[in-house]
Amino acid sequence: PCRDATLSATVAGTQAAILKKEGEQVSAGEVILELEKDLESLEVERRLLIAESKVELEAARRRAEQLRLELAATRRLFDSTQSVSREQLQQKELETCLAEAELERLTIAEKREAIELRIAEAQLRQRTITAPFAGVIVEIIPEVGEACYPEQPLVRVVDTSQCRLIVHLEA
Repeated sequence: PCRDATLSATVAGTQAAILKKEGEQVSAGEVILELEKDLESLEVERRLLIAESKVELEAARRRAEQLRLELAATRRLFDSTQSVSREQLQQKELETCLAEAELERLTIAEKREAIELRIAEAQLRQRTITAPFAGVIVEIIPEVGEACYPEQPLVRVVDTSQCRLIVHLEA
């Protein structure tokens, strides 16, 4: 065959399910076997909940906006009537600055949590062995329940739609 691939996992684990049998046709991207992935699935769920939670960020955004409005009003009062002291104005400026810093910190934390979710999803995908191209499964090495190690051969897939023939002829 022109294409012949021996597939392995990039992580260690225990064989959980064999979804295809030797001799079966598979299409590109189709799942052939899976390693145990309960912990990785739970980690993805946990990261998804954290990433989707926007409560703290929204509260910080509202607080910063409110303090900006209060600062503008305090500044107008200070400039026009001097009915507020310079210390009160400086206190409002400090509170606004701290609220904006907290908003920035939470925005960065939100981006970090989104990246951590993508990492958890990638780790979950590593627990699945998929066909790199359409072909036939010619060999499945491990049985369900067996341990497998990184780069240990697990499945061999060949594409028999095109073959290469090498012949040696006498002159």
